[in-house]
Amino acid sequence: MEATRAPFQEPHSAVALSAGEAGRFPVAADCRFHSDALNFLAAKSSWRPHDTQRKRATRVRSTHYDHPEGIDHSFDQGEVVVKRILTLLGLLLATLLGTFTLAPAASAGDYGCAGSQIDSYAVRTNTSTYGTIFLYYDAATRKNCAVTVSIKGYGTTKPMMVQITKCTQRVYTGSCTADGTVQDSGDYQYWAGPRSISAASHCIKVSGAIFFLGKTARGGGIGHCG
Repeated sequence: MEATRAPFQEPHSAVALSAGEAGRFPVAADCRFHSDALNFLAAKSSWRPHDTQRKRATRVRSTHYDHPEGIDHSFDQGEVVVKRILTLLGLLLATLLGTFTLAPAASAGDYGCAGSQIDSYAVRTNTSTYGTIFLYYDAATRKNCAVTVSIKGYGTTKPMMVQITKCTQRVYTGSCTADGTVQDSGDYQYWAGPRSISAASHCIKVSGAIFFLGKTARGGGIGHCG
């Protein structure tokens, strides 16, 4: 039975082998040559035995990112698309808010009218609301007061108008024969008015208009008779 060889350990110092010893110990001679070659390369080029394996592993890792064939990046691409869409929506929303700034809620006194609010009318085009007419009544003076408040373009100077007409009619008929009119029109940032009229025991007609972005919005109504 052949004796089991112990694992070869490189000697700490170089030992020359005779021809006979080299024949008797071919493995030791080969390992000695291999060790000498490694030492020579290390001294000449700073090469290390495991450098090749380390560099090969580095190239494999780099190839994983440089050549993504076969790797599913659909989730990453979808995430990028979603972020871009959200960014565009944010810009669009900011633009719309700049154009459609809402008027803050206000009491009659804030707009210059006395009394309590008794009605409101949308100032509209066919497709959009540009503002609101607020109608107030002061029981102490028995006067009606109205303002047209901007919604679209609030804070932007634009032509606006508010008008109250005292009707000859004392009951509601759907029409109004003028018996006195007060009006305020001009270029305003926030609202037109206030305008007040005494119309006790009569119907009134309220009108308002806003011109903005090349379109005219109108609103109003007839009522509050008696």
